[in-house]
Amino acid sequence: MSPIKHNTERRFRRCSSQMSTAFTLIELLVVIAIIALLIGILLPALGTARATARSMVCSTMTRNMSQGQAFYIGDNDDYYAGPNTSGARYQVMTFNPVRKYIDEIIGDSDGSMPTSTHDWISPSMGTSDLFSPNRAVRTSQLFNQFGCPTATTQNDLLYGGAPDINDFRNVIEERGYRQVSYLAPSGFHYYPGQEITGRPAPLIPMRGNVGFRFITNFSDPVSQPQNFSPRINLVGIQASEKVMHADGTRYWTGSVLDFDINPSPGIFGSFLSSSPIFEGSTAYGKAPGNENNGYLFSFRHPTESINAAFFDGHSENIKATQAWAEPRLWYPSGSTFTGTRATKESKNRYNSGDQIY
Repeated sequence: MSPIKHNTERRFRRCSSQMSTAFTLIELLVVIAIIALLIGILLPALGTARATARSMVCSTMTRNMSQGQAFYIGDNDDYYAGPNTSGARYQVMTFNPVRKYIDEIIGDSDGSMPTSTHDWISPSMGTSDLFSPNRAVRTSQLFNQFGCPTATTQNDLLYGGAPDINDFRNVIEERGYRQVSYLAPSGFHYYPGQEITGRPAPLIPMRGNVGFRFITNFSDPVSQPQNFSPRINLVGIQASEKVMHADGTRYWTGSVLDFDINPSPGIFGSFLSSSPIFEGSTAYGKAPGNENNGYLFSFRHPTESINAAFFDGHSENIKATQAWAEPRLWYPSGSTFTGTRATKESKNRYNSGDQIY
């Protein structure tokens, strides 16, 4: 065989071998399509797994906070932290000389001081080495570090006024405030009936010339028993059925999210809320100003649900349909269902005048 013919055959065999091992364009497109299909199948599963993991972390956080309340209860004659217990002192005004105790929590104070009269988290969870002494910074710690990992939306601006508003402005510019994560039902914190005056607040011995106002609850859609006060033995027959606190975010306007910086807010502030069975709830209902799915800031876990901690120390996941239907979760035993401005789900289960156990 001539050298020229032999070299030609070798080059032909080498090219044939390379062609047989290379991808054709069609084969490459098929591989890409398969990879895209696998990604499409896996991504929703990964998203669901991520959402489930975040919900589990949130559930652990709510349970830890209930344990903090348990320690507070043990140290404070069975009263749990809230506006009429840990926040009661800061509603007091003395005369001769005139003094407003609310001034004690404005600006710099102590890590265990409430950030407002309604703040139940700082008194039950905070210490001087854990929380900042500055009220604005401590508030950001409550929202950012102790918040639910699913509550990721940033507050757009601040609501209300306070002497230390510049501290809050600095924090919102430097690190921001995530949405409010947890709310306690006011039915377990406020006193029943009309405004009550003229007697000392729990845990606060007072005498002489003082002014004090207990914060009271509305009778819509449930009225509490007249002997109720924020004490663990008056919560209910079964503490395992009474919600201590749950996922919740208020102050969504439909386009703007903000939170209340007032140290003594008028009604709920950033730590309490009306119950989900109240049709006008800004945290859990579909009230005016909340119609653009604002309730989803609260029902933020899979299948539109919330995590809730109960007074017996356990936590569980509650779907929106159950939260809207069951007043037993949100009010003490012995309360009466009035049905006024109640959700249709709760009206399907209870009639006006029914007792809640």
